[in-house]
Amino acid sequence: MPRQLHLGGFEIASHVAHSHAAWRHPGSDLDFLSPDYWHRVGRTLERGLFDFVFFADLLAVPTNFGDDESEALRRGTQASATIDPSLVVASIAAVTRQLGVAITKSTTYFHPFEVARVLATLDHLSGGRAGWNIVTSLSRAEARNFGFDQGLEHDLRYDRAQEFVEAAVALWESWEPGALVGDKTGGLFADPDKVHRVDHDGRFYRTRGPLPTPRSPQGRPTLFQAGSSPKGKDFAARWADAIFEIDPTPEGRRAYYDDVKSRASNAGRNPDDVLIFPSFIPFVGETTAIAREKQAFHNELADPVSGLITLSVHTDHDFSDYDLDAP
Repeated sequence: MPRQLHLGGFEIASHVAHSHAAWRHPGSDLDFLSPDYWHRVGRTLERGLFDFVFFADLLAVPTNFGDDESEALRRGTQASATIDPSLVVASIAAVTRQLGVAITKSTTYFHPFEVARVLATLDHLSGGRAGWNIVTSLSRAEARNFGFDQGLEHDLRYDRAQEFVEAAVALWESWEPGALVGDKTGGLFADPDKVHRVDHDGRFYRTRGPLPTPRSPQGRPTLFQAGSSPKGKDFAARWADAIFEIDPTPEGRRAYYDDVKSRASNAGRNPDDVLIFPSFIPFVGETTAIAREKQAFHNELADPVSGLITLSVHTDHDFSDYDLDAP
């Protein structure tokens, strides 16, 4: 049977996604606070036969660089200005028909009940197209926005994430298929024998249930993840329907693919049920020369300090004291 190529669009509900230079391009549209902007994005991706649009999210203006947000704001780096992606994708879903819509929700700073309800609602409003990118949130800046001095230790974050997803899945399953009856003549709205409490009482989370949101079209949303550590890859292999992979070399990508597929098999899953999406940023032109010219122009707009700010965010390490010209 021929294999199907799947395409996903990576976005942040912001003025830039991965390229901190993109907002400075003369052709760039900075109208990211307008619903029309995101409607155009969604319609364009659907017209291009993309399977889904995926929204990453960061819960803080970057302060990891010099313990201050000034440079991030001045230079317009990744996540220096964002809006809530859950509302953005609901807006996109309203103007598309086939495009999947996936949002990021942290298992460190939210609660399983809240996330389960948001995703079940999005799945209803999109007609069964919702996805959840599961993250555990590394950044110290994010921790401070939620009242903590620093983020959690790596393994503890993933221990919490395991229980978080277990609780969320239990909440999604608290309504059996056919539980919502709507029998006007007989006066039966929902069958109570098909709606169940969850009574989850774990190490990190408690939730009684049932979810007040009836069972969604998919039953549960499509689950995304991007684990790269051994524990992160085990987590992704257990739960994810789709995994993002960012190794820059073909050899590294092949090794990651083989590793995660093996872990999925060890977790009792069919490895073919786990899709792996390698990432890339395309430069499109009528010829290779034109595409490379566009790439060169884009790269001229890149700001090395902005790159260090973004690196500081994703490693939770302050690079502000490093000499750009030193080895």
